[in-house]
Amino acid sequence: MRKLSLWVCLFILVSCGASKPEVDLSELTSIDEVLRDAKAANKHAVVILSEQGCDACFVYKSMLAASLKKEHDLPGDLIIRAVSTKHPQNLWLNQLLHEYAFPIIVMFSPDGHIRGVSKGGSPADLSKQLRPIYDGGIYYSASSKAFEPADTSRRFTNEDRIAFIDAVAALYTTYRKSGGFSESEKQQLRDNVKLKPYFLNRYLLTQLLVKEGKKDSAAVMAADLLFSTKGIDRMLYSTYIGELEFVAGAVATKDSAVITTPSVDIVLEPAPVNSFKTIKIPIRNAGGKPLLLSDVHPSCSCLKVQWPKDSIHAGEVRDISVTYQLKDTGNFQQNVFVFSNASSRPLLINIHGKVNFH
Repeated sequence: MRKLSLWVCLFILVSCGASKPEVDLSELTSIDEVLRDAKAANKHAVVILSEQGCDACFVYKSMLAASLKKEHDLPGDLIIRAVSTKHPQNLWLNQLLHEYAFPIIVMFSPDGHIRGVSKGGSPADLSKQLRPIYDGGIYYSASSKAFEPADTSRRFTNEDRIAFIDAVAALYTTYRKSGGFSESEKQQLRDNVKLKPYFLNRYLLTQLLVKEGKKDSAAVMAADLLFSTKGIDRMLYSTYIGELEFVAGAVATKDSAVITTPSVDIVLEPAPVNSFKTIKIPIRNAGGKPLLLSDVHPSCSCLKVQWPKDSIHAGEVRDISVTYQLKDTGNFQQNVFVFSNASSRPLLINIHGKVNFH
């Protein structure tokens, strides 16, 4: 019933005049799609990040939909969309902000930069939150989790916090799209970690060391990050924990198998349509007991997978082979689910890239 009422609100919004913002609260889109559409239309964007089963998220969206049917003072050149963290492609924004309560409202400029962050609150406050952003400023709500610098003698302003978050977001987006960094981006990442070392920028720095072939330094940093990541952070950053365990390399003194891989996000090189490609996904058993892969299931029949059927011993690395045919031009995105005796939940690996005509 809740979903039905929200869809009715959405239908009403779509049928309204052009002076109102473009609104989609269905949670059927991704953050990347929101930012792409906003950039193409030269509009600001508001992303409402929600979690499955979040009553506060439903209330926020319902109140927002109801207010937009009446008089409102939101600008018309605005895209408002809700996205769900249950979709892996959207989880990164939650991980970036290091937040645990929803809804989280993130405001972007037309060029895709983060300019505002609000945690919860009322939809009635949205226009006031957007006002300084449209004037070229920022918004950071007092209820948002503070980002404090490593140097305790330095005072972080809200402008500093937004700049810090936006810098990590830009670096992470670059890493997801290209798998590497330019020289200036490398230095920016190092400076960012010095300013405030927290999980996501230290994770990116670890991956940078791997890309540069500095395996020993990467292993030390990965082991240190694994040691310092505790409690709820191990759940929030679970998609990266296995990658760090792979990089750290040492066999854990555990009474179970532990499945790890260097990256759960694989970027393919641009390829022509109808071409066949094969990639190897390394799997390391970072546990103390043998690892057995019971099934490797692709999200599309266009992917053909092969995997070791025998046990992977402690510390051993074996490959999963994925062959695919690129039948359509445009962006390519598929998932591979790896089932094993290490966990009741499969390891999710995202494979994406772009398919060209030639």
